[in-house]
Amino acid sequence: MRFYFSFLYEYLQIGLIPTIIGSFIFFIPEILSIYKLQFLPDYFYIEENQFYIRLVAVGVILMAFILSYLRYRFSYLDLNDAGYLYYRHGIINVVKKEIPIQNITDFKFTQNIIEKILGVETLIVNTSGTSSYELFISGVPSRDAQYILEFIRKKKYYNK
Repeated sequence: MRFYFSFLYEYLQIGLIPTIIGSFIFFIPEILSIYKLQFLPDYFYIEENQFYIRLVAVGVILMAFILSYLRYRFSYLDLNDAGYLYYRHGIINVVKKEIPIQNITDFKFTQNIIEKILGVETLIVNTSGTSSYELFISGVPSRDAQYILEFIRKKKYYNK
């Protein structure tokens, strides 16, 4: 079974700052005309290029949404009946991990205040042979977290 992570969480991680910057760029002509800021040289042609400034701003905002969506679609956790966790994350820098459930020594879900508001959790998995946690997955929806927890317990403790 494949689990995708929260799009809203991905957007807040990647797309929020570019959206704020794009919104600011979109309103630069109004800001300059309202406050009559004359510190810019005449060769910037702000009034004549309002359309292009706004086009760039809309492009920045759309790029933030597109990158967030692509990261959302290409990041997932697969649970299969063979007893493996398959994790894939990233668009350009792709991280793929395959973890046998029998090698998992510790797993837990944590939630900070932002994740609690968004209804997501962070899955932390430790396996035998490693001194630190091997897998951190942020943005797992809470409804899926309980299913993942039960699946790991069932495969690890009842299907030996």
